[in-house]
Amino acid sequence: MRAMIIDGGGRGQALAAKLEKECDEIYVSPGNPGNEHFAYSTGIPTTDIGAQLEFAENNRIDVTIVGNDDPLALGIVDVFQAKKQAIFGPTRQQARIEWDKGFAKRFSSKYGIPAGPYAYFEDSSRAIKYAINRQWPLFVKDNDLAQGKGVKRCENLAEFEEAVSSLGRIVVEDYIPGPEASHHAFCDGSSYLTVPFLVRDHKQAGEHDIGPMAGGMGAVGPLPEYLPVEVQKLSEKFVEPIVKNLGFRGVLFSGLKGYKNVENNLEWNARPGDPETQVFMQLIKSELLPIIWACIDGKLDSLPPVAWHSGRSVACLALCAEGYPTNPRKGAVIEGIEELHVGEQLQILHAGTRKDMSGRLVVNGGRVLNIVAHAESLELAIDEAYKAADSIAFGGKQPVLRRDIGRTSVNQKQPVI
Repeated sequence: MRAMIIDGGGRGQALAAKLEKECDEIYVSPGNPGNEHFAYSTGIPTTDIGAQLEFAENNRIDVTIVGNDDPLALGIVDVFQAKKQAIFGPTRQQARIEWDKGFAKRFSSKYGIPAGPYAYFEDSSRAIKYAINRQWPLFVKDNDLAQGKGVKRCENLAEFEEAVSSLGRIVVEDYIPGPEASHHAFCDGSSYLTVPFLVRDHKQAGEHDIGPMAGGMGAVGPLPEYLPVEVQKLSEKFVEPIVKNLGFRGVLFSGLKGYKNVENNLEWNARPGDPETQVFMQLIKSELLPIIWACIDGKLDSLPPVAWHSGRSVACLALCAEGYPTNPRKGAVIEGIEELHVGEQLQILHAGTRKDMSGRLVVNGGRVLNIVAHAESLELAIDEAYKAADSIAFGGKQPVLRRDIGRTSVNQKQPVI
């Protein structure tokens, strides 16, 4: 069995690490230095659809798994399917639920899915007129893909005008009180398999959820306040309409916000979350490949029950480059990884690294490393992740990271999966 994962970051390495014992050969495309001790890196950009297809055909890849959003929006699944190449992910039209936020909002309205008050504009002047009569804060979203950074919180009209000035298609959302949570489900076009717990990403660069939106500064799970039966109920509300009406196949990510039992959908992602995948890959006990094939073949209903690690928690921290997220500086030598005891309880995943001419590992992106710790309690997992993070330096300096990842959830009761 040969598998290829289209993803160059920590999510791709997490998927590859899970599949390592299930496949004879794994290719990560483009890949990174972190996966190269157990998988091959192709070096092919995720958006080069033709080159991805050619590689899959020439190397007799049995199944391709798409992690990134851009190739899905470009129709990579349609291209592979036309050439009879097995691929896991939604078609371009199904992935529209992510790459066209206005479409997603209209879909929510049509099918009665809670999404909070919003408005869609293709003219910034109309958006400004709308904002004058709304309550602050308002959230401005770029309608198109923006690597998780296309959201701006505006506290007044001046900030709003600045936020919309450079955008063409705009979604404006009212503020929704309450915490955020990430919900995931595997889908086969007619049915779905719910990941039986929620994960919490921390999206803003600053502690206490302040500062600019980043790609994700860390995640923890399972969220102790939700039981599996409650997570399944969320699927009925936020996943089932997508599968039923779009025939969605792949992993559907529902970004939720609001207090328990009154959650709203902020957005859907047509692929597994980053860094949420780094968390739930550690908690799935069953093999991943049978789930993927069942989704591709439309046979989730006949899949044996999937087992999950019970009584365990995972914390994932993003270690970022100096200047992240506005102006990350590349090239600093990464130090300290060799001293860490990497194994089942601790993963070091590469999100933005490369080897320099001397073979040294250096910073090559904004989010550089993911530290993933797996423990008996959420508090212990968080502590172990920070302990490992404190051993790592970028060019002799401490990486940019948040110190409050998961701290609001540690006192909740642990659910039984």
